[in-house]
Amino acid sequence: KLMLDAGVIVMTAFISPFRQEREMAKNLIGSDHYVEVFVNTPLSICEQRDVKGLYTQAREGKIPNMTGVNSPYEKPCNADYETSPDNPVSTTVNDIIKLIQFTEWLWQSMTIGQPLIVVALYADRNQNGGEVDD
Repeated sequence: KLMLDAGVIVMTAFISPFRQEREMAKNLIGSDHYVEVFVNTPLSICEQRDVKGLYTQAREGKIPNMTGVNSPYEKPCNADYETSPDNPVSTTVNDIIKLIQFTEWLWQSMTIGQPLIVVALYADRNQNGGEVDD
C-alpha cells in the first residue's frame, strides 16, 4: 500500500503455489493494481534448471513441501497473461510491457494518480503437468 500511495510500479517474481495466497495478495493490493503473469513451465524444465539440486533433495526426502514434488501447485485460473519457456523471452517481455501500459492507461483514465502493478510470475511445478483440483 505504501508503494501504491507513492505511485511506484513494482514487479515481483515469486512462486506462490496456492490460489488462496495469490487471491490474498490481489485483495491486499487491489485488483485494479494487480497483474498476474503465469510462466507455465513443466516440472521437468524446472528440475533441469535447478543448479542447487533442490528437486533432487526433495525427492530424497531432505526437503519437505517442495512445490511440485511433495506439495501441490495450483495453476492460476485466470492469469492476466500466460507464457511458457517455448516463447522467446523478448516476446514475453514486450507483451508484459504492453499489458502494463494498457493496464496503467485504464487505471489512469478512471482515477487521478499512478498505479502500482504487481506482476507475479509462477512456474507450473506439478509432477505430471496437470492441474490441482479445486
